[in-house]
Amino acid sequence: MFRGGGGGSGFIRWWRCFEVVVVDRVLSGGLIGFYQMVAVVCRRKWQDQPIDVENVECDDDKRKRKAPPKPRKTTSECWKYFDPKMEADDDGTIIKWAYCKWCPAVFKADSRLHGTRQLNTHYKNCNDNPDIEKFRKQRKLAFKKNIGENDAGGSSMGTLETWKYDEKDIKQSLIELIVLAELPFKFVEHPAFIKYSAKMQPRFNLPSRFTIARDISKFYLEERKSLLNFLSNKDTTVHLTTDTWTSSCKRMNFMVLTAHFIDDDRLMHKRIINFRPIHSHRGVDIGRELLECINGWGIKNVMTITVDNIASNDKALEYLVENLPDKSDESVEKTCTSKKFLVSECPTRWNSTHDMLKTAIELKEAFCDYDLITSLLLETLRKYLSGLILRFVER
Repeated sequence: MFRGGGGGSGFIRWWRCFEVVVVDRVLSGGLIGFYQMVAVVCRRKWQDQPIDVENVECDDDKRKRKAPPKPRKTTSECWKYFDPKMEADDDGTIIKWAYCKWCPAVFKADSRLHGTRQLNTHYKNCNDNPDIEKFRKQRKLAFKKNIGENDAGGSSMGTLETWKYDEKDIKQSLIELIVLAELPFKFVEHPAFIKYSAKMQPRFNLPSRFTIARDISKFYLEERKSLLNFLSNKDTTVHLTTDTWTSSCKRMNFMVLTAHFIDDDRLMHKRIINFRPIHSHRGVDIGRELLECINGWGIKNVMTITVDNIASNDKALEYLVENLPDKSDESVEKTCTSKKFLVSECPTRWNSTHDMLKTAIELKEAFCDYDLITSLLLETLRKYLSGLILRFVER
């Protein structure tokens, strides 16, 4: 390329052809651009073409640099806690690095050279990791008070148990608090409750009222499904109570149906399984609504149905006897023929306490007879159990 027809003089003549170009371009184009420029100028010189110095272009900008390698797709569980980046190490080699999302820790994480062992070790022991509690094998100790049904929480008795942070359990307890205490959904956004929760457990993020509303709806569907499976079991005996009334403000008729049953742990429960408006208080309409609700819950074993002494309920029970599946004529009958009834105290009725005490005085003899019969039954049961124990010991 640098050889001319006249030896050194030829090189001088060749150099004079583009010396102006060299002054203008050599510093900006670099060495590669310089050689490209020389080739263009020489080609035009030998073809006896005029050289336009200003339009001489270098192809240096057209050469694309090779892009740095991208991180490979990560599949290990530990990469949820790290950000992968491709960077040069001390030797200048481009490798994968792992940056912890919660602390400044950085690790070499090339899959062929280093692996993910140190990553798995770090994220399970990183103190800034919000999920560290579920990775720790050693649990914390906590004092749990013994709270009974009538205990207000002031008892100093309790047990020492292990405790582990679980966000799902905390959220489930919050849902039960809202439901059982009948609190509004906006309660979770009250500043005092937010402050209390932050002091109690700063890592727990309180849900908004919209989120808690959706979670409670899901909670209702789950509980309803569980109750449906239990009540529809043919071995489950269900006792029903129902009542109807008319709303004084809107003049609408409503009916409620409550199921009473005993679970597998021998604990008694009652659940409202139906609350709906009805067209009228006619016995046939009430019976039809009761039958629809019983069939909807799949209840197969109805032991008793308790109603008040309204005449329309007689028609409702007759309708149920005729249409209930697996019915027995002896299973539905009037069980109360007395003209005296016990009256319970009601906080919304002023005279309910007086009526309760008055009725109790009138039925004093019935209470005494009941106490005597109960005592005799208990004594008989005690003797029977004592005999069984003695026979077992003798054997």
